[in-house]
Amino acid sequence: MARPSLLGLAAVLLLGAAGCPGAKPYTGFNPIGPMPAGQKQRDPASVQFFEARPERPFRELGELSSHPNGSDATRDALLADMQRTAGRAGCDAIILQPSTYGESIDGVCIIWTQ
Repeated sequence: MARPSLLGLAAVLLLGAAGCPGAKPYTGFNPIGPMPAGQKQRDPASVQFFEARPERPFRELGELSSHPNGSDATRDALLADMQRTAGRAGCDAIILQPSTYGESIDGVCIIWTQ
């Protein structure tokens, strides 16, 4: 049986540590209930982030989870991808939550009710 070469093993470890070339972060969106009628996309730059529940009345639209997806994405890159996804869903803001998986970022997508 052939044994893996030391050079091959080093290449695999190096590629794994550097992330996959061309890989991009991925943000999933899971609606919590029916989307409001007439819900429109928003400019991602207008989507706000909150570390705690805002005092302004809101409704939760869905859950977001942003993952490095094999890339070497920074926290800022994950947040930007999360913001783009939230904008496409029509969210006004994202309430960040503790992540349940490694370097991922989780949050709840909300819209203002007033």
